[in-house]
Amino acid sequence: MFREEGIMAFETVRDVLEFLKQFHRDLARVLESAGGQVAEERKRILLNFARRHQENMETCLADCEEEAGADLMNTWIKYVPQVPECRCFERISWTADMPLEALAARVREVDECLLQLYRQLADKAPTPEIQELFTNLLEKERNE
Repeated sequence: MFREEGIMAFETVRDVLEFLKQFHRDLARVLESAGGQVAEERKRILLNFARRHQENMETCLADCEEEAGADLMNTWIKYVPQVPECRCFERISWTADMPLEALAARVREVDECLLQLYRQLADKAPTPEIQELFTNLLEKERNE
């Protein structure tokens, strides 16, 4: 993965999946930490739900990598998000003292950002197999 003028860009399918796995892993840690710092039960439930979702998606991405095979994983792509909101990965912050509504809004913001990213990746896929991979991930993100 490389950056063009501060914008995410990827070189191969593997780069995309590695970036997304790391994103889900990091976000799960942040959510776990925030969940351990909140006293309000409803906030803790929301943060734990969001953390489990991130962990499940990281596992799903690892499974996709394994099932996809080297040829597909090493396929070159160049992708730069066209929707500014897709760069939300770089500016999302979470704090334990946020109101429940703000936490829920951040969870929705992350989900929408990921959906947009998967949609754009599927739309710009260089092959039908890669389009299918990202379409499947889009559906999993949507339904998880």
